[in-house]
Amino acid sequence: MRRRYLVVASLLLAGCFFLPAPGKAQGKAPEVIRGMQKGPAEPAEAGISLKGKGAQANLADVDPSYKQGLKYLQQGKYKKALKAFQEAVKRQPNSPQTYYQMGLAYVAQDDQDKAIKSLQKALRLNPDFPEARVSLGQIFARQGLKLLQQGSPEAAERALKQAIAQNPQDGLAFNNLGVALGQQNRVRESLVAFMEAVSLDPQNANAQFNLGVTYYLLGDKGGTTQQYAATTLLDPNTADELFGIIQNTRKPLFRFSFPGGFLPVGR
Repeated sequence: MRRRYLVVASLLLAGCFFLPAPGKAQGKAPEVIRGMQKGPAEPAEAGISLKGKGAQANLADVDPSYKQGLKYLQQGKYKKALKAFQEAVKRQPNSPQTYYQMGLAYVAQDDQDKAIKSLQKALRLNPDFPEARVSLGQIFARQGLKLLQQGSPEAAERALKQAIAQNPQDGLAFNNLGVALGQQNRVRESLVAFMEAVSLDPQNANAQFNLGVTYYLLGDKGGTTQQYAATTLLDPNTADELFGIIQNTRKPLFRFSFPGGFLPVGR
């Protein structure tokens, strides 16, 4: 291991940066990709309250069915919560907050399609509703990761771009977008996505690792070496795997890193 660090240090000092000449083939799609996308927040995490720009201003005027729906939602009684919110919508059809909470209840029941429709309705009624926008982005991000796991990078790309459109600060969505692009042999585009992921969350060892792999595939030895050094500070085991790729001693495989192990992803 010490010898590896000395090799990296000497490469960095020598400034070994190399980019392929214009028009040069980019090589195969990334074959070692890691990433994890957090799913939509649970109702308690999403802030079930009357706070936020999408909330109604006067608490005294809140529909009783809406307040009952909130109680059911906090208690995990999602079917009852939905019924209460549906009653509230009949009396207040232009309430973005009610549609937002309905969306959270549908998320809790894993009914993604209805959750998306409810959250989109909330945003149509109030475009300046950050809680609804972030929740909607999380749903698309979760769909994107699932599509990656199923070996559908094109569909994953579409979902992840929708996630980023709703929440441009989602570094995990950018990381997984880079995966989807790389699996389509769009390596330079994946480089941009991984760079954004690292910019948003420098502590994400998976994104740092993915960026290093992409630099390697593009022939940028200096970039790969820098990413090895950055990854070493965050996760030495992940850095060792990247070092093996650099030294051509480890055959890359498509996979994502998840807590407790690795999950293969079909090509």
